[in-house]
Amino acid sequence: MLITSHYYSRDKFGIYYKLLKINGKQDFILNKAGLFEAAHISMMQKIKIIRHINSTFPNLYENYDIDQSKILEEELIKLGSEKIGTYRKILEEMRANVGTDKSFVGTITAPSEFGPVLELGYSQMIFGSKVMPFLREMCLIYLISNFEEFLKNVLSVVFTSKPEALKSTKQISVEEVINSGTMPELLEKIIEHEVNDILDEGIDKYEKFLEDRFGVPLSTDSDWTKFKEKFYRRNLLVHNNGIVNKKYISLSKYSGSEKQLTIDNDYLVESLDLSLKFSKIISEFLSKKFKS
Repeated sequence: MLITSHYYSRDKFGIYYKLLKINGKQDFILNKAGLFEAAHISMMQKIKIIRHINSTFPNLYENYDIDQSKILEEELIKLGSEKIGTYRKILEEMRANVGTDKSFVGTITAPSEFGPVLELGYSQMIFGSKVMPFLREMCLIYLISNFEEFLKNVLSVVFTSKPEALKSTKQISVEEVINSGTMPELLEKIIEHEVNDILDEGIDKYEKFLEDRFGVPLSTDSDWTKFKEKFYRRNLLVHNNGIVNKKYISLSKYSGSEKQLTIDNDYLVESLDLSLKFSKIISEFLSKKFKS
């Protein structure tokens, strides 16, 4: 038997089956170990994309900022050198009235002729301080969403290959039973219900489920608590604009002084590293446990 190449093909679960060229023919490798590995590889690909965005976008923004500075300089020339001092004074007044969320608070009165340059100057001043935190917030949200998809994938693999692992008391409607033409279709719906119920309750429920049901060692890892905080912060960013609330403090044990949290480069890089680490831990543990 001659194996000449291998690659991955996406299936309906969003994970990648390993394909091998064996004696010139393409064969699917459908063993459970391969599916867990494929789920991890899919997660690795998403992490690689985010790393690339995080490393390349600052340079792209720098070029944009240079272009905007040139446009502003041209507008200042049109305004006239004798009025530049007034422009700078008004801009500083605007800067002093920027709130903690980087939005303008208050009222500034200026001659209409200053409108175009003030708009450009203010946009450049505020946009520059918001663009990278905003981008990294989006990267974190995307990262955690994809890790949840990874968790969904590995559970689907477990329950599809070992239906007895469900041990669920969940109920489905008679209509769903009737609409399921075959037992595999009915099982697929039951699995979907079970997986969604687990994930809907958050990362703490998923941790408990994996540890209690399968013995996956998560809470004993020194980085796990740090990783869970990434999920809490994602929720804080999505649902509360990053403003610290009682729920976040209770879950994360946050004791800092910042009232509104964002994402800096170190935080995002750490989030990417931990996502890679725990997708590997989970996929490898389940692969060994459910090896055919």
